[in-house]
Amino acid sequence: MEQHLDDNAASEFVSGTLPPSLLIKAETHLAGCRDCRDLVAALAADSAEDSNLQTYPHERLSPSQVTQRPTRTLTIGDRVGRYLVLTALGAGGMGVVFAAYDPQLDRKVALKLLRAGLTYNTKDARTRLRREAQAIAQLSHPNVVAAYDVGTTEEGDLYIAMEFVEGDTLTTWLKKWPRTWREIVDVFLQAARGLVAAHSVGLLHRDFKPDNVLVGGDGRVRVTDFGLARSLMVPDEAVRPRPDMAALSVELTATGTVLGTPRYMAPEQLTGPDIDARADQFSFCVALFEALWDAHPLPGATSVSMLEKGEKAISPPEGTKVPPAIIRAVQRGLERDRAKRFATMTALIAELVPPPMRSSRNAALAGVAILVVGAASTAMLVRRDPPAPQPAPASEQAKDELIARLKRSEEERQQLLIELTKLKLAARDVEYLIKKLEQKDAEIRLLVDRVAEIQAKAVLPKPKLRSREPSQSVQVVSAISHAEADLEGCFIEWSERELGDADLLVRLTVGSDGLGHSASAITGPDSPMLKLCVTGALSRVGYPMGPEVLDVEVNVQWSAGMLALGAKVIGRRRDAGSVELQ
Repeated sequence: MEQHLDDNAASEFVSGTLPPSLLIKAETHLAGCRDCRDLVAALAADSAEDSNLQTYPHERLSPSQVTQRPTRTLTIGDRVGRYLVLTALGAGGMGVVFAAYDPQLDRKVALKLLRAGLTYNTKDARTRLRREAQAIAQLSHPNVVAAYDVGTTEEGDLYIAMEFVEGDTLTTWLKKWPRTWREIVDVFLQAARGLVAAHSVGLLHRDFKPDNVLVGGDGRVRVTDFGLARSLMVPDEAVRPRPDMAALSVELTATGTVLGTPRYMAPEQLTGPDIDARADQFSFCVALFEALWDAHPLPGATSVSMLEKGEKAISPPEGTKVPPAIIRAVQRGLERDRAKRFATMTALIAELVPPPMRSSRNAALAGVAILVVGAASTAMLVRRDPPAPQPAPASEQAKDELIARLKRSEEERQQLLIELTKLKLAARDVEYLIKKLEQKDAEIRLLVDRVAEIQAKAVLPKPKLRSREPSQSVQVVSAISHAEADLEGCFIEWSERELGDADLLVRLTVGSDGLGHSASAITGPDSPMLKLCVTGALSRVGYPMGPEVLDVEVNVQWSAGMLALGAKVIGRRRDAGSVELQ
């Protein structure tokens, strides 16, 4: 901003999205620069009555306040629709562009997301992005970037998925190393053919600039960013608009009638909406002039001076190697009066084709002369072997090798990003399953604790004491069954520490009062706690009363979480001295 406001800085200053670090510099510069003040005034001509510039109802934010608003950020692996974000590529006036991966079709795409933090009305900004998708979808041309999909995220953001171009913007391509005028003209001719394709379906780009042109690694050029495209057809023309172009005719008022990038805008774009395809021609010639001679063709780097003072575009520097025909074509495309420009981009292209390619008649005559001279030379000179082809200069070979290596490295890096994204998604799935397993384990432990708590509090009714029946073993087994719940609790608690089955043999004495005494585990697992729990449960059973003291053997089995009980009377006696074995 040493001389004038940058084109993007001027539009961002008007919309209120200029970063705080540049806002103070911009305001200081505007205080002393009349041209930049006029430009900003033209951009914001009708903003005072534009309700869409209000971000929130009944609230108007200053540029510095807008810059402090939080903006949404995306990182590798984030989802936008069905697409997975790989890396950020850049930002434009209406959106942020990411490299993304489409898992459904297994391909990489360029994903444009509506820029967060815009002061434009949300509905209006979405309408423009949809218009961009519709505009590109109408075009099927090798010099126009292809559109694949348009949709809305869960957060309500609008996105457009486009063809991913491995390469650079035209701005970056021009800066990488010095280019010859032939290389520059060839690239711009391809971009011009993309604009012709847009004009042929009734679309005007309105924001052509080097940042909106992509140069692929294969050398193919594509025009992109049709966010400001609009229909060229009007109701009184003989050609009726196609139904699928209806959305492109919607009137938008987010920035009034002034849309585009000031540095490349035609004069008529600063004064109102009455523009046609010759506005794209003007922007194209501004960009081509800059690329060929590394200077802006307009005083003050905008067309404001053309409107106010009637100034013309400056002439190229003396001694340029660019052919005069191309110079005349560029200067004609920069005429203030659009009637003096070429009628179409096709006519401009015809004048931009370099002379050796355009003058076929001269080329044919030159070929005939070469044949005549060659025949005469053959008759006069002794036949000799043709000279060996001259190798390319070492510097050119080194440059080509470096370019090839750079392209391979960029392709490998993008493939690694895709693989990294897949691994991150797989890691997220594993982490999710681990958390679900931990939750289920906690649920099981809680249920086991609840079961043990209920069993500990349970009070089984003590069976009524009655006289013993003749089959004492059957009576004892029936009594032991009342301790089944307590015994299960013993084994469940034991199973939490040990895995497997258990088989215990317990002996006890049943007195004449029906109570168990001297219970002890003869066999079973080496677990004192389990044996203590089992013998305690059997001692609390209410056995049948009778005149005799009974020696009882109880078999307790635990297998696969199931309890089995068995018992028999192995002896009885009336006193300590007499024992009768059964």
